[in-house]
Amino acid sequence: DTRILATDISLKTLAGAQNGVYLESGLTDLPPGWLEKYFDRIDGEKCKVKPALRNEVIFRTFNLMEPIPFKKAPFDLIFCRNVMIYFEMETKLALVKRFYDVLRPGGYLFIGHAESIPRDSTDYEYIKPAIYRRPLK
Repeated sequence: DTRILATDISLKTLAGAQNGVYLESGLTDLPPGWLEKYFDRIDGEKCKVKPALRNEVIFRTFNLMEPIPFKKAPFDLIFCRNVMIYFEMETKLALVKRFYDVLRPGGYLFIGHAESIPRDSTDYEYIKPAIYRRPLK
């Protein structure tokens, strides 16, 4: 029973993601077999995510500067990649704290490789670059 909550502040971006159509040339890094398993070919250039997979994704608008409103917390994984590079440290630390509060103990936060969280300013366990874990405590 896996559900994915996909969020963005942009309605246009969410609509594109919900449509699930991608250029096949942009899917070349997928593991072998995934293109056939999870996508239907539309034409010689485009593929669409299969309905069975698309139906497991919930799309919602969300502004990272606001409290996290989602009732299905705690989350097992949070991906927030290449967004915090635009934030000042105080804002970034407040955001990762809000993520921490909605992560299940043992849950993971994935951030962009150009981002980092100061280890002395957080309760996360550092796993490796761009991967942090909420301790099991």
